[in-house]
Amino acid sequence: MGRKREISVISSLVVAGAAFGGSVVSAPTASAASITVSASGADVVAINPAMFGGGAPTDQVSTQLAQILRNSARYLGTTWYNQTYGNSLASDGYLNLDIPGAVPEQSFRLPGMAAVSIATAVKLGDWDAGASGISADEAENRAATMVRALAHRYYANNSLAGVSTWGNSWQSPLWAFYTGQAAWLVWDKLSPSERNDVARMMADEANRLLTGNDVYLTSDTGSQQLYQYNRGGTDVTPGDTKAEEDNYEAQLLGLAVAMMPNHPNAARWQRRNEDLLIADTATPDDLTNSAAGNAVVNGRQLNQWLQGYNMQADGTVQNHDILHPLYMTALDQSLQQVGTFALAGQCAPQAATNNVGLTYKALTTQTSFPYAPDPNNLTQDVTAKTPDGKPIYESTSSPQINYPQGNDWGTQFPAYYGSFDALVSAYSPYLVGENNQAPTATANAVTHLQSEISLQSRFGDGQTYQPWNPATTPGDKAENSYVGAEQRVGQITAQAYMAEFLNHHSRGCFTNSGNPTPPNVPPVQPTAVSRLSGTDRYGTGVAVSQAQWSNAGGDNTPRAIADAVVLARGDNFPDALAGTPLAKRDRGPLLLTEPGALNPVTANEIKRVLPKGKTVYILGGNQAVSPKVQSQLVALGYTVKRFGGSDRYQTALLIAQQGMGSPHQVVVATGQDFADALAAGPLAADEGNAILLSNGKTLDANTKAYIAGAQRKNGAADPAFHLNAVGGAAVAATHYLGSQSHALMGNDRYQTAAAVAARFAADMPVTQFGVATGTQFADALTGGAFMANANEPLLLTAPTALAPSDTTLLHGMRSQLSAVTLFGGPVALKQAVMDQIAHAVGGVERR
Repeated sequence: MGRKREISVISSLVVAGAAFGGSVVSAPTASAASITVSASGADVVAINPAMFGGGAPTDQVSTQLAQILRNSARYLGTTWYNQTYGNSLASDGYLNLDIPGAVPEQSFRLPGMAAVSIATAVKLGDWDAGASGISADEAENRAATMVRALAHRYYANNSLAGVSTWGNSWQSPLWAFYTGQAAWLVWDKLSPSERNDVARMMADEANRLLTGNDVYLTSDTGSQQLYQYNRGGTDVTPGDTKAEEDNYEAQLLGLAVAMMPNHPNAARWQRRNEDLLIADTATPDDLTNSAAGNAVVNGRQLNQWLQGYNMQADGTVQNHDILHPLYMTALDQSLQQVGTFALAGQCAPQAATNNVGLTYKALTTQTSFPYAPDPNNLTQDVTAKTPDGKPIYESTSSPQINYPQGNDWGTQFPAYYGSFDALVSAYSPYLVGENNQAPTATANAVTHLQSEISLQSRFGDGQTYQPWNPATTPGDKAENSYVGAEQRVGQITAQAYMAEFLNHHSRGCFTNSGNPTPPNVPPVQPTAVSRLSGTDRYGTGVAVSQAQWSNAGGDNTPRAIADAVVLARGDNFPDALAGTPLAKRDRGPLLLTEPGALNPVTANEIKRVLPKGKTVYILGGNQAVSPKVQSQLVALGYTVKRFGGSDRYQTALLIAQQGMGSPHQVVVATGQDFADALAAGPLAADEGNAILLSNGKTLDANTKAYIAGAQRKNGAADPAFHLNAVGGAAVAATHYLGSQSHALMGNDRYQTAAAVAARFAADMPVTQFGVATGTQFADALTGGAFMANANEPLLLTAPTALAPSDTTLLHGMRSQLSAVTLFGGPVALKQAVMDQIAHAVGGVERR
């Protein structure tokens, strides 16, 4: 549920390596081949059925968890399953997971959580056949049906056109964990080919998490920070801890090790699992010369190994721009590893317990919170207090949760807190320095779990929450506004009860052995300096697309799957200037064509990258891109949407309104030349902004009206309104806005592009740069869309020599760069430019 900023990776060009506040730590050393070792069903060691024997525990907490699980699994396996799927099959014969109007998280995360809940209830003897009306065997079949479809829809297992796939993205390790956990529980229900799908999915996601270094994870759709704060205390992702992501990625790695202990990469997966578990709960004290910092956890002395921290000194975390108690309970994912490893007869790493006790102490005893983010400046902290001056957990006898800065998800989360309480109670002896919390945690668990049972008692089918209507109730006033609220209750309760069950039978344990990877400060990988080009501007656009986007529907490369294509004329720039954010928003390349007929090289690339039925967006009216081009695209099987206004300014407005959803964040650049708008494209795309065009130093009436509308919301000033004016002409055109217009400009187009890139770097870590000529528009247009989809900036330079402003910026940021990509051949950018870039960043040219 965390906030994210996705950063796509230049798939075939990136060499991992980055700096973060000083020390640079590279990826675990291994060849690419060893990282990408796949798996088959034969690699999976099935769970010994004896693990589920011995009878149910009878203590009050376990009994409550079992009751909640029975209720939730019944709802998910009957009411929800029937309403969502029925007997609906997709064209490939698997369960149709595509929920109309749903985002991918609904289609792929929710059935994974439901399958975990149902399968766990069946395995532990808690499926209620009488109340549900279906047998335990049929319930298990339903869980297996969801697992089969989820694993088959994984992008590495399915290239069927017209079928949605998932994987290799920000949250996909979590979805893969749920799918893999459920699959392991119903392993005997899966055929050999279905087992292969599951094993490939697990290995593919686990291998992806071996990339990057101790600061970043990298993939085709995500270069993700591992720490909110760097070693120097700089808040790199204000208001947004990385603890949650680190935590669920560790879960996936732990499960991969437990399921496939003999896989060639199992040891590397385990080391990375430990890495992420330690990083996710690191505090500032862990970096100091103190008892906490000198502690050795799974072979890592914390103050020497950590590169930052995610948790405040008092055990609290920030997420969604507030101090967020709900995300403090996400540490249950760490403790749940005990159950995962116990099913394989192994011990979980001690890192799973790191600082959990500190967080629990903050929930149960603290009333004043000095590390809450300032809503007016997220990089600063303020002291927040609970409304009634009592702890977040009001008392052991009250389920009331007191939120210091509110809870944007809603008002009722007793299962979340109760499951965390139960795990803290069970494993309190292992929580270093906080060994006395078991009685408190047990009492809290009883109270919170009873509150969850009371919520379920309102319904006859095991449901927990009243349905939420966003049209009438704000999300923070709903009981739970998360789209997968019911599935989340079932999943967290299932995993907490599984851990309790195994702990009751002494089948869970921790180990503090470990072999850290990488070593403390390995050598930095040199920055890769490379070029993407074709025989002409159309060929360059195709080469750029091929480097970033997979074959239609996905393939076995780490490239991203395109959902759309943006098409512009290749002989003139005006209508294309505002198209870069659209390419990022709809996830696809920006390609070029002649106005009169679809360029054949471009046509072949569209067919390669985009399944039939998907959308091609045309930029400009019939004079810019002829109706013949549109007819050719329709004949190829594509939906075509055209953004064509009466002039370049109206076309930009149409893209903003119809393509971007009329955002209240705006970038303005002159429409009389191309350089400023194209340099601004990745910045606008990164922030979800629309690009509007000024007519030199003036704005036309319609553009002014759009800006005026963006400044207001519901009749009042909209605090979300933001405008960046890029270049001297745009700064002059928006001068009337006063302090609401933020100027980004230099003495020439190259300095202006560098100023935009520096502004980009102030928002988030930059690990790559793109470079294109500033004297022609085409390569900067297609390359700018590439960089926008990578969430990285674009620089412009003269064709024969690197602009001095670029040299300064690249050299100053050289320690954190993994790649610099030139767009265009040696005519567009001379070899001397490439040599100068390599010298500025200390990089290695790749030709």
